[in-house]
Amino acid sequence: MRQISIKIILISFLMTNISSVLALAKSAKNKPAEVLCYNERLLKVLVKQVPKLLRVFDPQTGHFGREIWLSTDQNRMYPLAVAYTYQSQDNAFYQDKKLLEVIIKAGDALIKDADEKGRWVFRKKDGSTWGKIWMSWTYSRWIRSYSLIQDDMPNKTLTLHIDSLTYLELAGPGYHDDTGPAVEIDMVKIREDSRVTVKVRANDKCGIQKVELYCDDKTLGERIIAPYVWSCRPSSGYHTFYAVATDKSPQRNCRKSFLRTIEIP
Repeated sequence: MRQISIKIILISFLMTNISSVLALAKSAKNKPAEVLCYNERLLKVLVKQVPKLLRVFDPQTGHFGREIWLSTDQNRMYPLAVAYTYQSQDNAFYQDKKLLEVIIKAGDALIKDADEKGRWVFRKKDGSTWGKIWMSWTYSRWIRSYSLIQDDMPNKTLTLHIDSLTYLELAGPGYHDDTGPAVEIDMVKIREDSRVTVKVRANDKCGIQKVELYCDDKTLGERIIAPYVWSCRPSSGYHTFYAVATDKSPQRNCRKSFLRTIEIP
């Protein structure tokens, strides 16, 4: 098993470096004959490895690999992105729509597994973990992959937030984000004087524009910066709360939370 893992790591390292050379070679002008010959040899290696990379891709989850999934397993998307964009008569994968779908799904899997700060759990193949960290090597392959395919990305974007301080966005033409943010009422606390404190949790890969809180279908105002907390004093009886979050995408997608009903004595 260790020999297999080492072989996979070496192949992945080789593919990443070959892909980087080919990606740079695409933009080079007036290439000398020896450089062209070198590029052709690299391309043959890349094209030969593409089917092997695809065999370990799960279209249901968007994950690469057959064992415990690591975020770095998604680094395989980068050589696939180079294969998709490198035009050559020897490259059967150039502009292959199925390959494009695989690359996009691989990015979606990273989005799904990341927390609100853009971190992933540092997993190891032996099942152990080192907690959540920012993985620059994964960001690097991801960003480079999407920068190569962005002109052909239908209805897809990459908006990468890192601890709410830095973000990078790559989008294909005609992109629209049609997914609303995650939103839930995290806490409802009733004090002895009948004052109610409500805390809402909301996040979205594009960021949160605002969160609104409603009590019995009447707005209690909006918050644009976390923490999203309200305090009110409803009358005696039953009252139902819900929140509505709006993301920062151009489409301003909204989503409503589940209802929370309380009784005031």
